[in-house]
Amino acid sequence: MKKPLTLVLTYCILVFGSTTLLNLTHTPFLVTISQLTPLFSTFFVFIFWTMKKDFIKEIGIFRLGSLKSYLYGFLACVPIIISFLIAWSLGYIDLPSVDRFPTWLHGQQGRFWFILQHSLSAYSLLSLLLFSFGEEIGWRGLLHTQLLKVVSTKMTVLLTSLLWLLFHLPFYLNGYNESGTTSVNIMLFSFMIVPLSIVMGWVRLQTKSIWPLVIFHASINFSRSLLEQLFYSKKDGWELITGESGIISIMIWILIAIPLWNVFTKNEKGMKKTKTKTLSIHAQKP
Repeated sequence: MKKPLTLVLTYCILVFGSTTLLNLTHTPFLVTISQLTPLFSTFFVFIFWTMKKDFIKEIGIFRLGSLKSYLYGFLACVPIIISFLIAWSLGYIDLPSVDRFPTWLHGQQGRFWFILQHSLSAYSLLSLLLFSFGEEIGWRGLLHTQLLKVVSTKMTVLLTSLLWLLFHLPFYLNGYNESGTTSVNIMLFSFMIVPLSIVMGWVRLQTKSIWPLVIFHASINFSRSLLEQLFYSKKDGWELITGESGIISIMIWILIAIPLWNVFTKNEKGMKKTKTKTLSIHAQKP
């Protein structure tokens, strides 16, 4: 098998190059497909560089994980829900007036069930899972496992977050977020993606599988999309407060990430002590 850094470099060149080129076309279909470049790049690396079963096993496709690990994935929507509820209580977002509803909606409750039913349709869920898998097989599959072979856990998580951020830049520059200004949206996303990557990195280490992370990723996107539709009335600057990378969401992810970061630190110190002790024992042998 090729050296880990060679695989990482090849993967990054393929992902960033193809994502940028597809976004430069400004063609909606190609821009949408560009979200799957981590999947295509991972497949390319496997076919043309490794062709080893161990490579696929390391990615975590064959390991399903426990039921508890999927709970982590479904709970990923909680920070998003909390951020929207706080923004609602502060008056930054609101439900639309019932006066504007057609009679068949039957008020706010009817509107909620209509939006939920559409969001839970087979097409919506399959699309959500496909694009979540398309990203996670690359970032927490190939990249995470290869980086772990050459750098520490903390450095692996930080590098993954940085490269994941760079992957999203073409989308933001191409109008990924319709609300707010591009520069501010990129800044907020940058602050959000680091603690989020710490949490997702921890889940990856705990489960040894990408499937809980596919659910994790999909859960965030699902809740964000659903709540943005539900709270249709929004004041200027609402995206600074709530949403995928609003200030409230960032703060919640930081609070979750801090103890997990401490776990990484503790584990690395333990590994260093064990390694030092082992070397000392070998040095004492005649």
